[in-house]
Amino acid sequence: PRSSRTAYQRPGSEVPPQDMPKDPVQNGAWWTLSSAMMMMLIAGTVYAFGEFSSVFKEEDGYNLSQTKVQLLALAANLGNYTVLDAGVIISLLGTTAAMAYGCIFACAGYLLLWWSVAFQNGDLQFWCLAVFCFLYGHGCGCIDNSCMSEALADFPDHKGNVVGCLKAYYGLASATIAIVYYAIFSPVETSFLLFLGVYSALMGGLFVPVVQKTKCKVEEPNEVVAGKFRLLTFGLLGFAILFCVVNALSPTIDKLPGTGRVVWIPVLVVVCAGIGSIFLLARPGPRPERTPDFDLQGTPGDVTLAQAAARQPPRDTTGLGMLAQLDFWLLMVVLTVAQGAGLMFLNNSGQILPALEGHEDKARVTSFVAVISVFNSLGRLGYGNGSEAVKDRVSRPAFLVLSLVILTSCYALLSLLGDAMLWPAAVMVGVGYGGLWGVQPVIVSELFGPTDFGFKYACSNVAALIGSLCFGTLLAGGQFDRVATDRGESPYCYAPECFDVAFGVTAVCGVPALGVCVLLWARTRWVYDRLGAGLQ
Repeated sequence: PRSSRTAYQRPGSEVPPQDMPKDPVQNGAWWTLSSAMMMMLIAGTVYAFGEFSSVFKEEDGYNLSQTKVQLLALAANLGNYTVLDAGVIISLLGTTAAMAYGCIFACAGYLLLWWSVAFQNGDLQFWCLAVFCFLYGHGCGCIDNSCMSEALADFPDHKGNVVGCLKAYYGLASATIAIVYYAIFSPVETSFLLFLGVYSALMGGLFVPVVQKTKCKVEEPNEVVAGKFRLLTFGLLGFAILFCVVNALSPTIDKLPGTGRVVWIPVLVVVCAGIGSIFLLARPGPRPERTPDFDLQGTPGDVTLAQAAARQPPRDTTGLGMLAQLDFWLLMVVLTVAQGAGLMFLNNSGQILPALEGHEDKARVTSFVAVISVFNSLGRLGYGNGSEAVKDRVSRPAFLVLSLVILTSCYALLSLLGDAMLWPAAVMVGVGYGGLWGVQPVIVSELFGPTDFGFKYACSNVAALIGSLCFGTLLAGGQFDRVATDRGESPYCYAPECFDVAFGVTAVCGVPALGVCVLLWARTRWVYDRLGAGLQ
């Protein structure tokens, strides 16, 4: 059945007019969101680098140092966080064009990495590997940007909920992919890269057409939409708990015959069934009665024109105009330090665990990466939905302050306690770093307006690239290689001093960043006062 609605884009929408469907599918917003969540599982594989990075350190292959491995991670992050082209594509051609564009890049990058290891192992120049990592990272970033732009346009009154759930799914990608790895590929990492490439192409081919056909602004009453987001939140929470338990037991499972496939395959079936169940959200619910004002203004029928006017963004600049705002640069300082702190741990997780424990255990490394992914997802889910629940009382930049407190405390405790803090640190970094992404897209939209959102969001993502370079590559990777060389263990390192200076410096950097964040919080209170007035 088709909806009678004719107006898709309300003033200030994140999606350009030429991307409007002429005849929207009834309840299409939920079909679009479900399809976008499936594609976010591609975008989130950018965090799976730690699960296959060791293949580049094998002595009979590329035998890369830790600094070079981190440079590969940096290349992926460079692609992931420099997606201004995706913003331009969204403005000119629409969100689905950018989604397809991203899937092509991700597929190409992963397949080329697989080819480089399977058929050219040790023979290609390092810069070729870096280009391949850039390709898959750029694909992941383009998918993220386009899915976020579409979802914020389709659920304008539930931005925190939609960002929290989408980003939580994104954060669960590594844990989901870990299940696939255990069930099908373990311990062969080369075939795993082939799977990632095929998976990217398959998901794009299936779900980009669905988004193109179904995208529209949600039409159900706010209470129905909020109820569905609560169900989705609890479902994602259940998945996160399942992944946490399964990965905690993974060393035991792997000792079973056939490397535990008798357990991993049923778990994979359950995971796939759960992932597919999100499309049940598209079941039609009650819709509010339409009024002429609704079709003209794009606001719910029970909202007056005065209330609709109050809901207009307090500040709505162009993408280039945002770059002239002091608040944008304060935000960039905060995000650079906070995201750099998170990415340093994520990108080096495959080496941090062996270094602090003093020995190599690939099964534990995979579990360690998956635990970070699970709590990364929980942070996104909690921050997004939590900030939406208290948006009339607490401004969203307060959640940036919370993340900086968590991350700074984590690195201070790691410096003091060492390996005793290792697994708790995985939880803290996952929550603190993941939480940033649960609110960052909404903060960008609220502080600077929805116009040119794809471009604005891409600009804010550059902070993660800078943070990854400074903290993950130069600081942590550089220290690791120096200590490994001194100990005669290069390209490996099995001692706490491989990372202790990096942990301490990161903790110290968090203190002034926290001050800048409090300043941003204070300077932008007026924006949230205005937004809160529109909710009354």
